[in-house]
Amino acid sequence: MEMARNFAIMKGCNEGIFCVMKNIRGKEDVQASMVAGFGCGVVLSLVTGMCL
Repeated sequence: MEMARNFAIMKGCNEGIFCVMKNIRGKEDVQASMVAGFGCGVVLSLVTGMCL
């Protein structure tokens, strides 16, 4: 169950940040994907408690 929660958080965060970046910048590119991946990792580490 915990893996399903983590996957849902990852996917939701990634898509949400990607959509915001796409709307801000007006284009769908690699930078938007990188920012979404980084933000997704940060949120997941905060949720799972792996952040120091």
